Amino acid sequence: MWPFRDARNAIPTCEVENTIGAGSRVCGDLAGPGGFRIDGAIEGAVDADGPVLVGEGGSVEGSIRGKDVVVLGRVRGDVHASGHLEIGPKGKVVGDITVQSFRMHTGGVFRGTSCMPGGEDRLPALTANSDSGMARRGRTLPPPNGAVPPPPTLAEIAPLLLMPDEAVSHERLLTSEADEGRETGT
Repeated sequence: MWPFRDARNAIPTCEVENTIGAGSRVCGDLAGPGGFRIDGAIEGAVDADGPVLVGEGGSVEGSIRGKDVVVLGRVRGDVHASGHLEIGPKGKVVGDITVQSFRMHTGGVFRGTSCMPGGEDRLPALTANSDSGMARRGRTLPPPNGAVPPPPTLAEIAPLLLMPDEAVSHERLLTSEADEGRETGT
């Protein structure tokens, strides 16, 4: 369970030292040793040592860096949480996220890329098998059974495109007498 989650409510709550109230508008960066609750509008970066909560009426046009980040409003910028990121049912994040853990409620929106540092060592490494086509195509997983494989590469079909010198075309050009007459001008 998340450290400041209210047991009777699925939306997390937290105590913060700094509040930007509804109707307030800040143009510039915010930085502080504690956390922030943002119910107004911020045009700039938010950098906190504690949690950052963007309320339902809040918006941030800039990056957010904090321990735990909760988005119930709108964020247009990158989010870096050293702990957890949670996007509420009306929350919207447009930007890249770097987090340790992530939860998005039904109705929440996230558009961007995500990165969870330290997760690489928990995944098995992809290895290219020299006997398969993966060695030629890179680190691509084979298609599941019954799926259509990707088209062949140019290197794979090049031998099929080469024609021997003694190859002769067996096509015949058929023309009618009317066509011959037009060519000679008669």
